[in-house]
Amino acid sequence: MTWFFRLTAWVALTLCLPLQAAEINRIIVFGDSLSDTGKMYHKMKGYLPSSPPYFEGRFSNGPVWTDLIGSNLEKNIPLINEAEGGATAVNYHALSSHPQYKVINHLGFEIDQFEKHNHFTGSDLVVIWMGANDYLAYRWNSEKDAEQVMSSLFTQIARLSVQGVNHIMLVNLPDLGTSPQAVEAGIVREESHIAQYHNRRLSEVVATLYNPEKVKVFDIASQFNDIMLSPQDYGLQDVTTPCYDGGYWWKPFSSYGAVLENAEQIKRDAINNNPLLAQASVDTAANFASSFSPVTCQGHLFWDKVHPTFDVHRIIAARMAGFINQQYLQQ
Repeated sequence: MTWFFRLTAWVALTLCLPLQAAEINRIIVFGDSLSDTGKMYHKMKGYLPSSPPYFEGRFSNGPVWTDLIGSNLEKNIPLINEAEGGATAVNYHALSSHPQYKVINHLGFEIDQFEKHNHFTGSDLVVIWMGANDYLAYRWNSEKDAEQVMSSLFTQIARLSVQGVNHIMLVNLPDLGTSPQAVEAGIVREESHIAQYHNRRLSEVVATLYNPEKVKVFDIASQFNDIMLSPQDYGLQDVTTPCYDGGYWWKPFSSYGAVLENAEQIKRDAINNNPLLAQASVDTAANFASSFSPVTCQGHLFWDKVHPTFDVHRIIAARMAGFINQQYLQQ
């Protein structure tokens, strides 16, 4: 754990100092497809995830929590969302030349992208929800791999602190072993273990190194566990099977001329080698008609094999807003 000791010096100087009270005037989100409101969709020129059946570039059948949280907050606060589908905590592209990492973003680069057109202030609340793709999509599932994820997360937290960020909210991971993707791949035990290990280490490091007024952990894992154990309390009946069992990539390419050539090149070079986007390789002709049929998912936890439905995103938004209201806005 050499990263731990390297970061200790940074933390001692920047993150354990007494915090002056500051009003929250903006929320900035860094994350992956659970938080993405169309960044991957625009990056892939409207081809991924194909909408419909995905909702306006979201990885769900409706708006996601980042769309919805504002109406649940006690104060009208603007939200800037840099989350991108497929993003990882670790910069694997720097470690490997494998095509699967070519088009995928990572936490450090999302922060770079924000800083190209903006800057951090002491009144920002930075929310980071990352790590699921490192484990579930790319199968970096050992505890050593999780330590690398921790290193990436806390290196970027130190960077944010140097940039003047006073409030950071880390979101832990739900039990990845409960996802239909993990069940289908036969990796339930591995994914459940690594999610638990990730969450434990996240809490340990935050408790050990950080001023609790500066870095807080939102326990999304407990929220999802409650839903899994008592789905009827949330208006759900099915917490195991996906509502939609197709792929991310559905557009009828034959009608798109020059765009087809570009999209197909991207697909060949990266997407077919990317486990997260493997569903994009389904037979589009066989499923063409379904892409124009609305998909109703009432009672379902999972929209597809990984992502929650709009109804669950509403629950997430309400719970996160409640946490932010209590921890940051009632001062």
